[in-house]
Amino acid sequence: METKQKTTLTQGSVARGMLLFALPIFISNLFQQLYNAADSLIVGNFLGGEALAAVGSSGSLIFLLTGFVNGVSLGAGVVVARYFGAKDWDRMRRTIHTTVALGLVAGVGLTVIGVILTPQILRWMGTPDDVLVNSIAYFRMYFIGSIAVVMYNVGASILQSVGDSKSPMRYLIAASLINIVLDLILVGWLHMGVAAAAFATIASQTVSAVLAFAKLTRSQEAWAVHWSEVKFDGPSLKAVIVQGLPSGIQNSVISIANVIVQSNINSFGAQAMAGCGAYSKVEGFAFLPVTCFAMALATFVSQNVGAGQPDRVKKGMKFGCLCSVLMAEVVGATIYAASPWLIGAFSREADVIAFGVRQAHTITLFYCLLAFSHCCAGILRGLGIGHRQAPISCKGQSAQAQGSAEGSIVHSGIDQCHGNPVATTLREKLELIAEEGIALTRVCHFNARLAGLSAEDFIARVLVDSLRVKHLVIGDDFRFGAGRQGDFARLQAAGTQHGANGFTVEAMPGVTVLGERVSSSAVRQALATGQLERAAQLLGRPYVIDGRVVQGKQLGREFGFATANIRIKHDRPPLTGVFAVEVHGLADGPHPGVANLGVRPSVDRVSRPILEVHLLDFAADLYGRHLSVRFLHKLRNEVHFPDFAALKAQIAQDVRDTRLYFKL
Repeated sequence: METKQKTTLTQGSVARGMLLFALPIFISNLFQQLYNAADSLIVGNFLGGEALAAVGSSGSLIFLLTGFVNGVSLGAGVVVARYFGAKDWDRMRRTIHTTVALGLVAGVGLTVIGVILTPQILRWMGTPDDVLVNSIAYFRMYFIGSIAVVMYNVGASILQSVGDSKSPMRYLIAASLINIVLDLILVGWLHMGVAAAAFATIASQTVSAVLAFAKLTRSQEAWAVHWSEVKFDGPSLKAVIVQGLPSGIQNSVISIANVIVQSNINSFGAQAMAGCGAYSKVEGFAFLPVTCFAMALATFVSQNVGAGQPDRVKKGMKFGCLCSVLMAEVVGATIYAASPWLIGAFSREADVIAFGVRQAHTITLFYCLLAFSHCCAGILRGLGIGHRQAPISCKGQSAQAQGSAEGSIVHSGIDQCHGNPVATTLREKLELIAEEGIALTRVCHFNARLAGLSAEDFIARVLVDSLRVKHLVIGDDFRFGAGRQGDFARLQAAGTQHGANGFTVEAMPGVTVLGERVSSSAVRQALATGQLERAAQLLGRPYVIDGRVVQGKQLGREFGFATANIRIKHDRPPLTGVFAVEVHGLADGPHPGVANLGVRPSVDRVSRPILEVHLLDFAADLYGRHLSVRFLHKLRNEVHFPDFAALKAQIAQDVRDTRLYFKL
């Protein structure tokens, strides 16, 4: 199923795309911080230091109970973004509805746990008796409505994963304003206490959750939520858990550390709790550039991994890390200098300000290190390797049948070494692999060094030490190592011999189609002889060539048939001639067209083959676009014409034949 991608991070300027995507996230997080900050500001100024201590110490405990769930939702967003980038709409829909189901269950669970365990946890943290009553009241009210917090994060994660970071921003702006108004009314005017501050936060968060899911349920896009489809899908749930578990564990570890720190702070009394709590609110604002770039990096990397664009992934990683680290250090230095005034906004008590300033001076100059670690975590989530160093297995038929798609290994350069025409370029292979849901692909360039490795060295150095393979799927005729020494039996024996670092091996049986064994040579033979339908049967898909549209000599315009000149990487493509094709890569596609692949003998014979495509009933600027051309039917061979009139007449006939093929 195709869908319109109003916002995508897989095209255009890397810096501009990331900044435009990160800015709404920044604004969203800014207003997210206003929730607790508004509570603290209003409570501290209207209810005093003890009430401020109760609210100010809330962050660590709330993050302890909600951090794991929110981390898993971030991981789910990465999975959705990868399917979105790969245009795998079916898996994307199943993952989205599984994530919603998981959020509902987690929200109910948090409510029960938070309401029941809050008093005991606060006592374990050493909360002073003069603060305990207000703390219990605040936390219990907060966790009664925690399902709204969870569901908003789920909804925002889904929207951001498909490139929509503006809608969550608008919802949080509205909710933050509601929170401030309710705080002023309930706490400042009616003096209803700290529980009212928590109620204001939850009420406003409920508004943002409702708005997010109103957007998702009313959408006509492939990522729309349909409540009738909200259920747990086994493979999708596994993918979400595997991807989100590291983020959840990371959040849990951080939150446990924060709870321990908060427990020590509590031992110094209410003034220390209030001062350090005030600094934590300032830090929440200060660290917004870091968190927004980390989130943007995860989505940017994941979408481009799914789209098979490793160069954009690298550029995005460098740009995001550099910007985040620089901004973090500038912000840290600013807060270091301005901390007395910033803490003073929360309380006028000298002891409260002193504790807050002391903590600010201890931490702020090290923001750059935190920024770098957060960006690395976002990158790893986007790459799908946040849970492991190098998940490698070759995908075969059995893995596909089981819904498993861990990783793959691609050898680049094998066809060239044997002098065969290259049926599929490396980029095309990566795009096809991504479409199958493969989480990670490692490219091993087939050079003299790799070719010279013995079978034992290949196993030890490449499979065990470098890739840390745990399960390997190979073809039944697979050979490896210098002189083709290695085979399936040797791999099996080696997998056992390496003990804890060993691996299992699975043989992928040969595939036959209509009695013919599927092989690269059979595919090339079918393509070379113009049997495109046969080639599609062997491949399981139409044969594809992709490339970027470049400036040509515009001779097609003179004939009345404008063409897109596509730069291809094939020095010797396995087919030549004139074809009926289907062009993908445009928002409202696919588009039917007629293509010439060859050396243009009637115009200006070239040494390197050129792919020219005329799209039927289409008029738009395509320069710079990356297009995928699917070869469906061969019309004729490429021939030399005596003059341009004869060539023009034949092109017109090719267009008519193409229309007949597509029944247009």
